[in-house]
Amino acid sequence: GAVAGLAAPRRAGTATKLPRIFLNRKTDMTAIHILAGALALLAGYTAMFAAKGSWLHRRAGLLFVIAMAVMGISGAVIAALLPVRISVVAGLLVVYLVGSALLTVKRDLPAARLPLVALTGLGMVVAVMGFWFGGLGLQQPTGALDGHPAPIYFVFGSFALLGSLLDLRLLHAGGIQGRHRLARHLWRMELAMVLAASAFFLGQARLIPDVMRHNPALLAAPVLLVLLHAVYWLTKSLRVRRQVAGWLERLKHPHPAQPPECGPTCFGRRRPSMPRQQTKHGPRPPATPLIPVPRTVGSFHANEPDRP
Repeated sequence: GAVAGLAAPRRAGTATKLPRIFLNRKTDMTAIHILAGALALLAGYTAMFAAKGSWLHRRAGLLFVIAMAVMGISGAVIAALLPVRISVVAGLLVVYLVGSALLTVKRDLPAARLPLVALTGLGMVVAVMGFWFGGLGLQQPTGALDGHPAPIYFVFGSFALLGSLLDLRLLHAGGIQGRHRLARHLWRMELAMVLAASAFFLGQARLIPDVMRHNPALLAAPVLLVLLHAVYWLTKSLRVRRQVAGWLERLKHPHPAQPPECGPTCFGRRRPSMPRQQTKHGPRPPATPLIPVPRTVGSFHANEPDRP
């Protein structure tokens, strides 16, 4: 499976003995997990290379979200029965990522407030689990928990915490539009895809054909492809190139040229007139001059003699 593949095989004599009913359910859950993982990878790569906003991109993206949710939940249940806590954290993390990414493009905030609050709570739970399990791993003599180093727990917890804090900011702001909305959707979908591809191609390398398994470059190529795709589209959506070009221009010209001011030689002379504004019917006619009105004091004109 994709997420359960993060769990390395346990050593002999350390596996947890489960009742027969749980073994049967675990076998069925494993089959569901494997099928959902394969479908998620297929739909994910299809959505990556389909035209953005097209029918194929939308349908493949929706299928990717559903398959990833099924894969993440089933992987978390299987990992909890073993137990392998890193896969529990990873499974719940991908459910949170794809769910919040789907809400970003499917509904506006007023219609999606309640589901977003629930997903934000799930993200907070995943963050607490990641940091808690990472702390337990640091207390072990080997610095690992369930055969996985403690830093990977902190990495997963940090991603969940970052997403949850951004969700809280979104709930407080009341909405998100434009390029930031697209970037929010992109980084969550791409991160979930990176986790799934890494778990399958790197975590389940024994299932890969020998030609690809013995070549580290080929084995890591699908994961690197997702990373490069994420960097490209995030850079494009946030217009990073334009911002960098603006920064470089300001570095070259820190003090932009100001329009020339009228110095002492202009005193008492008329400034050069600006060209009249053009309209579709020709030059705009000059404005009607204002008629001076005599100054008044109270209800009488100032230039009239005071009345008794």
